[in-house]
Amino acid sequence: MFLKLALPFCGNASNSNSPKNTGAGCLNESGAGNIANDKYCINKEKTVIFKSTVGGSDSCLEGPTLEANKYYVFDCTGGSCVYKDYDAVESLEGNDLKYVIYKYENSQLKQIKNDNTVVINGKLFNCPKGNISTFADNGKCGLASSRVTNPNDVYINPKNDGSITSALITVGENGAATAKTPVAGSIYLDLNSKDLSEDEYYRLIKCTSATECTIINSPEDGTYLDESTESSSSYTKFIKCKNGVCTSEDVSVTQGETDIYFNIGISSGLTNALLKCVNPSAASSCTKITPTNGDYYLEKDGGKLIKCSSTGCAFVEASTTGAYLDSGSKSGSDYPNVIVCTTPIECSLKAKNDGDIYINAAKTAKTDALLKSDGSKFSAIAGNAGYYIDSKNDKKSLISCTSDGTCTAVAGNTGIGVGYISVLDAKKIISYSDSAFAEADGYKTADTYYIDGSDPANKKIIECKTSAETNCTNKSYTVSSKYTFFDNTGGVIITCSSSKCVGSKGLQYCYEETCKKVADGADITDEQYCISTNGKIYKSSCTLQTEFTNKVTVNGSNYVLATATAADVAFANADGNYLYQCNSSNICEQVTEPGFFDDTTDTLLISDGANAYTAETGSENSYYLTKANQLILCTDTGVANCSPVTSSTGFYLNTGATDNLKKKIIECNGTTCALRDGANGEYYANSGADTTKPLIKCADSCVEAAVESGDVGTHFDSGNPGKVIECPTAGQACENPTANEGYYVISPTETTNIIQCKTVGGKINCSEVAHGGASSKPVYYLKGDSTISKLIKCNTSGCTVVDKPFKGYYISEVDGNPAVLSCNGTTCKAETSIATTCSKAGQVILYPTGEGQDSYVFALCFSTENSYLMIIINSEGDYDSFYETLTLASASDFPGNSSQKTITVKAAEGHVFLLEDAKLPECGTNCQGTTDGKYCTYTDGVNLKINKSAGASCVSNEDFTTLLNSIFSSAAETGDYPAYFKDDYDNTATVTEAFMSYMCTITVSGDTKTLNSCKLVKGYSTKTNYCSGWKGDKCSTTCNNSGSISGDNVSFRGGIVVALPTASATGNIVIYSEQPNECYGIPGGQYVYLSLTATTALVSNEKGRFIII
Repeated sequence: MFLKLALPFCGNASNSNSPKNTGAGCLNESGAGNIANDKYCINKEKTVIFKSTVGGSDSCLEGPTLEANKYYVFDCTGGSCVYKDYDAVESLEGNDLKYVIYKYENSQLKQIKNDNTVVINGKLFNCPKGNISTFADNGKCGLASSRVTNPNDVYINPKNDGSITSALITVGENGAATAKTPVAGSIYLDLNSKDLSEDEYYRLIKCTSATECTIINSPEDGTYLDESTESSSSYTKFIKCKNGVCTSEDVSVTQGETDIYFNIGISSGLTNALLKCVNPSAASSCTKITPTNGDYYLEKDGGKLIKCSSTGCAFVEASTTGAYLDSGSKSGSDYPNVIVCTTPIECSLKAKNDGDIYINAAKTAKTDALLKSDGSKFSAIAGNAGYYIDSKNDKKSLISCTSDGTCTAVAGNTGIGVGYISVLDAKKIISYSDSAFAEADGYKTADTYYIDGSDPANKKIIECKTSAETNCTNKSYTVSSKYTFFDNTGGVIITCSSSKCVGSKGLQYCYEETCKKVADGADITDEQYCISTNGKIYKSSCTLQTEFTNKVTVNGSNYVLATATAADVAFANADGNYLYQCNSSNICEQVTEPGFFDDTTDTLLISDGANAYTAETGSENSYYLTKANQLILCTDTGVANCSPVTSSTGFYLNTGATDNLKKKIIECNGTTCALRDGANGEYYANSGADTTKPLIKCADSCVEAAVESGDVGTHFDSGNPGKVIECPTAGQACENPTANEGYYVISPTETTNIIQCKTVGGKINCSEVAHGGASSKPVYYLKGDSTISKLIKCNTSGCTVVDKPFKGYYISEVDGNPAVLSCNGTTCKAETSIATTCSKAGQVILYPTGEGQDSYVFALCFSTENSYLMIIINSEGDYDSFYETLTLASASDFPGNSSQKTITVKAAEGHVFLLEDAKLPECGTNCQGTTDGKYCTYTDGVNLKINKSAGASCVSNEDFTTLLNSIFSSAAETGDYPAYFKDDYDNTATVTEAFMSYMCTITVSGDTKTLNSCKLVKGYSTKTNYCSGWKGDKCSTTCNNSGSISGDNVSFRGGIVVALPTASATGNIVIYSEQPNECYGIPGGQYVYLSLTATTALVSNEKGRFIII
């Protein structure tokens, strides 16, 4: 029950006369004493006010004469109330909440409360609810005041006093009221919604015009401009609201930066639609700005993109491949920053750097398809056909534009010798170097050639010749021609065949006429070799090589082995290991395959990616890629144990990689395979032959790995963004399902984060987020299953899966805001609309407490009135527990309830759920309805019995005897004995681990035990152990409700004690339980039969004589 301040009710007079009659004292409501002398009270019909006068004889006289629509003020200091007439109101001082105010309306006195205000004789009184989790101060009124820090605070005009007609009121000393005309679109704190102990408010005032202001009862989360701090069109304070609670905060901007916010007071149009906050020196302030149609801004809170159109400004999903000119930092006509976004809802600013180029995500035509920085500002430029370096991805990708100005982000070819002619300067070439694309002069010290990256098939050549002042052009090539490109580390030879051009490092390159090195024109050093521009291999002094004694034979073909400076070397001694194949005309072509495998000669050669080969010997369950369509598996050491295998779709560890991470992963699509780099922190589902290692984990290096304790849980699938890798048990296999919207547990050792997967831009997007659980205060999340049948429970110890959620409501959170889930016994869902006030029994409500931005109340409604509810999570964030029986208007008003309108529920650990009988599952035929190794029940005639599943059948007769001896080991003689079971239907001897119990009749004959019948326990199965028989209720040794057993007695409320029968006697009683009783699993408002023995007290359905208590 919530307490409030009001005039006390007058009790009945001692002589049963009207309280007004002489000699009849104004008794207080209990009738135990008088109202104090000169104090006031009100009759229960609220039609008359009385004054208690104590003199020679007690009397109770009628108080002030009541007039229609007049207000009556009482000073209730010290717990009793004194009337203050109209003239006395003028001299009232201070702002204490000590007054009670009534209005006489329609022949009845109505108290002013519930955050209402009233003007009386030029004074503004406010009557706040106060703490709305208790309403303990509701009904107390005081003279209104402004905050000390802001004398310009306002109240909405109640307009009960015709002398003040403006929409707003400001107050001076002692509540003196003054008219104030508001500005259209202005927002103020509603001071009458202030929490009495904190500077926090749960309502705002919004003025849509100079004459119209309204109350915002449930403010949206966000940042509002505090109109009361306006000075010369500048503002120094925000109103920030979260979860329905608002606070006043100073504007704070990092010096030199600009912050942008929505002006939430403007619902449409561009005028004053945004707030621009700056700190040019040492003080921060904001102004209202009017953006232009087509402007883009970065919103400060949350980093979302704002787009402004002719109808107003709004959040929009952002492009993740382009950028936007930032109007927030615009200076004059210059844009020093652009907005770039990593997801559709996460954006940041990028400052100007000379030469940076981005796709213009707000493009309107070819002429503004790109954004380019000149070092001082960004400008829109035309998107001409060709390639640009994309600054969006740290220059690790390119922008490709078509002739019509359509520009897209492309990965770019990072291969050796590959280049792109720059659109901005055709004398320059874009190529990949040192982990990023860069632009440099195409011409080096001689005519220079590149593989044209614009051709996906690598069948084009770029030629840069004559000088650095000549444009580079595309060039056709002759089959088997060779072209030279020089990079920072030496020469790269481009070899073109009928199928493609390949860049490779290899034997040094020389001119065919002179054998001088193409790189610098120097002579070939004595005893060194080179390959000439005509494809022939020469030794120093320009001696043509026609015979090679050191050859590598693979699949019947002979290859010459060379290093950077030597040819015809032995493989074992080579450093570099480049391979060349020479024809009968002595023209040699370098080999560029990723590898070679020859099972007739047990040869396995693997390239390092720059066409230097290593002879591999293989190892157990190792994989190598030799061709795009040839994946090699070695089952043991020795090439004789290697063979090609079908390249099933999946990921394999590349044993042939020479780097710990680069090209360490083989990715196959079912037809072909390719190499990809690994990265620190990545997980892949291992498709390799070693099933004991279901993971490929990358840290400093990538390795195949068994599931260790730290791997148990869920991981992002680094190879498939739309999948996750779930590893439920250490040492066991993992699953690789497609991710669903919802949440996933990361691992048992992860205590702060959880994986959240949601649809963004039409695709599943997963990320790690902090969970909202705390110690003994869990928060629940929908598990990412296609059936949406499970929950995840998180607290400071981490997160665990709830496989079988109860029917009811669970507290959750989304993006830091409280939310509610509901489960019906089959599936669970997020409730999209949660009320803040009660409209029916069985619903839950969420409402702010007024005690902090993160503080709210989660409660269960018993009726349509807010005064009838039970708190699940209170205003301090503590989780309350209770049992309650309530009556629903419709059976469907509580999740999972089927037909009963009167239900009993339990609240605990942030959820409230339907209480149903706990019981073992039915065994079914041969116990096939039960999980192997778990217990179940079956009916034998009229008797209920228990059994246990054992593989494909129930426990055999022989084993059943052993089973009975195990469960009922204490049964030394024929009688009734309890068996306890966990919620996973396994047996336990520990009562506090059990969630249900069965009392079973056992016949003992010698060493043989026979099970006769069992029944579910509701109550005490021994003097110290009880089970409620409700799902979700643990059995225990301590019950603090009526009917608990102490010694040899059962104690009930009201001091009633019933002795347990002695020895083998029995006794029966009937009890009436007003409230749910967890000792016996009894709903509230029911008569229940209890059967008593010397050691038990159990709910019974037996007929017979009962004592009614």
